[in-house]
Amino acid sequence: LGNAPKADLNLFKAKLKAMNIPIIEAKANYSNLEFNNTNTVNLTAFKTDAVFNSISSKMSSNFRYGDLEIKENSNDLELVAFKAKINSKDLKQVELNASYSSLEGGNVSILNLTKAFQSQLSLAEVGELRGNSKYSPIKLDKLTKNLELSTFKGSVDIAEVNADFTNIRLVTKYTDIGMNFNPNSKYSLEAKTIYTSLNMPKNFQNLNIETNHGNHQNNFKGDVNSNMEGSNSQVYIDSFQGKLNLQ
Repeated sequence: LGNAPKADLNLFKAKLKAMNIPIIEAKANYSNLEFNNTNTVNLTAFKTDAVFNSISSKMSSNFRYGDLEIKENSNDLELVAFKAKINSKDLKQVELNASYSSLEGGNVSILNLTKAFQSQLSLAEVGELRGNSKYSPIKLDKLTKNLELSTFKGSVDIAEVNADFTNIRLVTKYTDIGMNFNPNSKYSLEAKTIYTSLNMPKNFQNLNIETNHGNHQNNFKGDVNSNMEGSNSQVYIDSFQGKLNLQ
């Protein structure tokens, strides 16, 4: 398929390779799709593999039982995924509802997890991450700004939290958390834990601990690098029966 201003497609057991099409409306079952450059995509796919070179504006998709690849840096992705594998370069904003799926890729400026159920997320760098996850491991090479997440029986592993991050808020059950803060981070930490092991940062200051032996609850408050200039970033963690490793 050559260049065209718009494509309205209904495909079944098809193989399609298209060039530059600014607007794509497509339904595909049991198909293989390959697109070069596009502006806006609305795709409903079942047992279909799709490859896009780049998406300059937005992609909306209900994608089930297939592989989706976005080869070059693109803008926004709004995706409902079921038993799907998504691989992408950098994206500006992602709205994800995923079940039994995986997302692997580069940098994402804003990631909203409407739902992540038994899904895996592995990304290079995320600016802001918000949402809910169940039975889902989340792995980031770097977090730069904000994290607001509720998790159940999953894991969160962040190799580096940027020195200039703003806010981290985690409410977790049966979840292991690992976060490595930049040594120049300045923040206040409040951790409410029940049946949870906690490894504190080595440079923790102004520590205050309240313990309720009846329900095995420990409340920790303190600061890291409180003598540095500038305002404190905030870290709040509410953990039930998990492991917290903060370095």
